[in-house]
Amino acid sequence: MNILFEKNTQDTVEKDLMAEIAKKIKELEGALKALRTGDEFHIPRADMPDTTDQAAATSAILDVIAHEKHLVEKLQQLRQLQQRLKEGDTSCTECGGEIEMCRLLASHATTCLECQEALEREAALRTPAAPVFSF
Repeated sequence: MNILFEKNTQDTVEKDLMAEIAKKIKELEGALKALRTGDEFHIPRADMPDTTDQAAATSAILDVIAHEKHLVEKLQQLRQLQQRLKEGDTSCTECGGEIEMCRLLASHATTCLECQEALEREAALRTPAAPVFSF
């Protein structure tokens, strides 16, 4: 009886996760569409004679490009996770171990906690530290 309850609970959690992922994908697609059609941001014209206005316009354009890149990457991650879950694959993409369901629910993770921590440590080592100035 307990095993059946746990299986039913896991099935419910997986369905909820799939529904949440589908909702987030739809939200991201909407945000991306709004961004690409210009409905979400006002970008000043870059052909203004004032260099300050040109710099502001260039900065705004770069912000939009960075935001678009972030949305596209997040959308790709969610679609990949959605496909993996449809296939019943909840394993870590790094070590192949199982990812806890609570981690999948909370962060839509593709790596187990141990591998994620290792990846973050490696990234921190690759990122140069900010210079420290002392007077």
